[in-house]
Amino acid sequence: MMLDVEELKKILTEARNELVLVEGKHDREALEYFGVYDVLEISGKSVEEVVDSLVEMKVKQILILTDFDSEGKKLAGMVKKLAQANGIKVDESLRKRIGKVLGDLKRIEELKPYFKKLKEVDAHGKTFTINYKIRRRDRVFRRWHGRKT
Repeated sequence: MMLDVEELKKILTEARNELVLVEGKHDREALEYFGVYDVLEISGKSVEEVVDSLVEMKVKQILILTDFDSEGKKLAGMVKKLAQANGIKVDESLRKRIGKVLGDLKRIEELKPYFKKLKEVDAHGKTFTINYKIRRRDRVFRRWHGRKT
């Protein structure tokens, strides 16, 4: 299943209105690439520390975007449970929608390189895969050196 980039952009536009919790620096950078800047990294902190800081900041609602692997799901569940116990709403709908459009990707940090790869456009405004570009460049190189393609 392929990543639906347009749907992901739409969902992340909605996420700009919330504080987004991610695991680490690379996850934060990936979301910033999509224009989501209200992001809190939670790696290196206990779940209790994270929720305590949310309570201190008087946060009313959060979006948890930990990775969609087993560890990320487990961490999201723990943060959700403790946050809700402290009166903080957890937006689960955006997480579920993002999980559906990610396709085979399981890690948030993979979004930025994936999207950059899709954004590469040739001189005619067409987007091609990396493999296509490599094959195409190889053919051009062989032509320059007088070999058949």
